[in-house]
Amino acid sequence: MKPARAALAYATLALATGAVLFASLRLGSRDLRVPFVYGADGLFYTVVAKAVSQEGFFHFSRLGAPFGMDLFDWPTGMLLDFSLLALLTRALGGEAGAAVNVYWLASVVLTSVAAAWCFRRLALPTSVALPLGLLYGLLPYAFYRNVLHLSLVFHFVPLLCLLLLRVASGRPCDATRAERVATGAACALQGLSYPYYGLFAALLAPLAAALGCARARSFAPARTALVGLALLGSGMVINLAPSAAYWHIHGRNPELDYKSPADSDGYGLKIRQLVTPNPESPLPPLRWAAARIAAVPFPLENENATTRLGLVASLGFLALLAVSLLAGSGVLREAPAPLHAAAMLNLAAVLVATVGGFGSIFAVFVTTAIRAWNRIAVFNAFFGLFASGLLVAWLLDRAARRSRAAGRWARAAACVALGLCALEQMSAGHLEASREADELRWREDEAFTREVETLLPRGGLVFQLPHTPTPLDASAGAMLPYDNARAYLHSRTLAWSWGAISGRNGNWQAEVARLPPAEMVERLAAAGFTAIWVDRGGWAPSGASPYARTQTSPEGELARAAGARAYASGDGRYAVVPLTAFAAGLRDELGPRRSAAAHAAARAVPAVVRWPRGFAVDPVRPGVRRAEPLARFAFRNGLDRERVMDVTARLRSLAPGGGTLQLRGLVEETLVLGSGELAWRARIRLVPRSRGRIDLSFEPASACPAANGAACCYEVIGLLASWADDPQEAESPGRDEPEDEP
Repeated sequence: MKPARAALAYATLALATGAVLFASLRLGSRDLRVPFVYGADGLFYTVVAKAVSQEGFFHFSRLGAPFGMDLFDWPTGMLLDFSLLALLTRALGGEAGAAVNVYWLASVVLTSVAAAWCFRRLALPTSVALPLGLLYGLLPYAFYRNVLHLSLVFHFVPLLCLLLLRVASGRPCDATRAERVATGAACALQGLSYPYYGLFAALLAPLAAALGCARARSFAPARTALVGLALLGSGMVINLAPSAAYWHIHGRNPELDYKSPADSDGYGLKIRQLVTPNPESPLPPLRWAAARIAAVPFPLENENATTRLGLVASLGFLALLAVSLLAGSGVLREAPAPLHAAAMLNLAAVLVATVGGFGSIFAVFVTTAIRAWNRIAVFNAFFGLFASGLLVAWLLDRAARRSRAAGRWARAAACVALGLCALEQMSAGHLEASREADELRWREDEAFTREVETLLPRGGLVFQLPHTPTPLDASAGAMLPYDNARAYLHSRTLAWSWGAISGRNGNWQAEVARLPPAEMVERLAAAGFTAIWVDRGGWAPSGASPYARTQTSPEGELARAAGARAYASGDGRYAVVPLTAFAAGLRDELGPRRSAAAHAAARAVPAVVRWPRGFAVDPVRPGVRRAEPLARFAFRNGLDRERVMDVTARLRSLAPGGGTLQLRGLVEETLVLGSGELAWRARIRLVPRSRGRIDLSFEPASACPAANGAACCYEVIGLLASWADDPQEAESPGRDEPEDEP
């Protein structure tokens, strides 16, 4: 095809894909500022896009207040995606929701065009390649996974599949210079994107190289595969380098090591789900079949249910399995080499990713970083569509041999029929169903957040209740994951406590959220917070409307403690308690010097304390531990430098007549305990990458009382350990490990 005609064909495909999206999503009447998924992971990616556009990648000062959020502690592996999203957000006037929507829509169009170009490079006729590209871009997977997980856009996957097929066919020399440049760039750019597809391609590449070398009797396919792997690996190294540098300085964060080898089966691929019809299909028999399958309570059903291939790709997938089974029989000896290559790669993808497949072994012996193996379905979809395209091209060739006119009519009919199959696999209904509620929620959130900004000083800190961790949001009640992120998304001048990475800064926000209302108000005011934001949904029963005030939501007690009025949103979901007046009164009461000391104490970063021996938690009084005559507590410095820790507690003897408490280890001290409480304070230095302990030995004046079969001689009340050297720097708590006995 001449370049001008090719450009026109691909432009037509791009317009057709855009038209389908415009019509199915009713973009003409949709508020594009509202992300297509205004909740869960879709909301998280929108918030990060805004943060990156305003502050760059390294530190978000308006999230995770008062310390900020360091995104690289939890590597998203999306340097390329978030860079483009940041540029889009700025171009669209700071509207991150619109940027996310435009990025996803553009990705779908780009995926269609890239797939069609790859099918043409694999010698499929234009009348087949273009509609197959449309089908690939509009896979059900795109409408379920990509919108919720923007990281899973797959516009580079067609080029990765093209490279794999060239290598596995044994003829990489068939690639033109333009194709080599395109596939090489795709490898490098995929490395800079979310790592899943890059790893899938890297796992399939050795098989492709082995097949290609065997077929060509040459090492040329292996050399091509190695070049692709080198480009892919280089991108991945660049992608993960900032996280590696961050961990070198701050230590690893084991609270984010949440994936287990068993997850690889939980999120594995299922053949049943690949070939299950689309429940939104316009064809009643297919809808009936989908409903029958959905009615069965199969185990381990989760995101893997979104890997449906659509009718055309499913038929091609089944055909490839048949080719794999017949490969040694000689029946398909004359079949083109790319078909055999697609069959072998398709089978390998299934064997690796299926529940209980080789991916499970990979998770045990290599890494658990990749667990959602079902996402390899986009590779199966490309191979399946290619197989269907070969069959259609063969039929068109037979028609053209009869007469030129029959060939023209057959090509037109094939193009229209394949294009109409997009209607069978379109899965936009769930996005349209949530649209009205999302847009209403967006307007309510935006209006109240802007109202709160008029009440508080510019740059003020807002503490959010209930506290929910990041990135593994464990929302409570009627709240959905990442609901606390909505306030930041609509805010222009305030900083928010949501976004604090779990395991950093001693989980300061979680500790403050556990305080009684009066103590919480005083602590937050001293730490510089100007308000407390309450999402009443966190105290409403799951599934219930969070908009009616519940009996247990804490804004009333907080308002009384702060001596302020609680302001509620128009729909009743949120309440905000200003702390400005209380904070001003506290500063006047303490004076400048004591206020500064109180501010530093309120922001002190808790250190992790372990109680490996001789302590029992008091079941009635939180924060109180009863100690046996011989006891121990321990600390850890996970950084590459010396750190200074302040430890405070109140000690009280339980033995009549008191006794003598000796401390050995990090502290060498002897204390005399009587019947009253003794305030104890110590400053401890920990060398880099070290663990330290304090052994306690108590000599009572008389017998100690027994509790739970052990003698309890004294109490440690309200022990608090905090880093005194740099309250802004996080400590990475280590795993609980058995302490060595003396």
